[in-house]
Amino acid sequence: MFTPGSRQGFTLIEVIAVFLIFGLLVGGIFAIFTYSSAGFRQAIAQQGLSGELEAVQRRLTYDFRASHYHTVAIVPRTKTLEDGTDVSRTAFSFTTLSDWYDPDRFHPTGQPRWDRQLVYYPTTQESGRLIRQLIDATGLNVPRPYPALSTNISELPNSNSDVLQTTTLSENVLSLEVAQDDSRQLLDITLRLRTRGGQEAGSMRKIDETREAVFSLDALNTYPRL
Repeated sequence: MFTPGSRQGFTLIEVIAVFLIFGLLVGGIFAIFTYSSAGFRQAIAQQGLSGELEAVQRRLTYDFRASHYHTVAIVPRTKTLEDGTDVSRTAFSFTTLSDWYDPDRFHPTGQPRWDRQLVYYPTTQESGRLIRQLIDATGLNVPRPYPALSTNISELPNSNSDVLQTTTLSENVLSLEVAQDDSRQLLDITLRLRTRGGQEAGSMRKIDETREAVFSLDALNTYPRL
């Protein structure tokens, strides 16, 4: 029953206050969701780069273990990025064998009759591709560096000569540095991968995710050993 002192409904100020509080709640929830989504994407990007680095390191370690240290060839190359930074995009190669289970692939002394070269090189786009190519070097027989490395590392891998197999190991290469440590007969590798334009968690700022791996490779078929 209506009485003169009773109220029905809400005043305009109360309605505005309710909408304001509701808007603040929705905005807070949206901000938390946005922050969480950006953080999740950032974590995924970091995890992806770390996985790529580990895969490349495993592949290189496996390939080089069966090789001979003194067959390493290195071609230093530099790429100038869009921001003016110079980074290393070194190419390198080392010898290997076509069939490790074929007795005819070995000398009577037990040393391999080397007949293949493995070439690793990053292309020189802003985000380089890491190329692995198996090269036919039939007739090599003795362990020596690949003489055609500097001329057989095209930006179009399919145009290289004597290629038996091509694999792209990464499409996110920022830099690749390779150095020989003759005192220890090791090959020292520094590889950096980068994904571009990710969103920083908690802001709208675009950032690049970068991961680096530093490791050494040992060729177990090196003879004589130090």
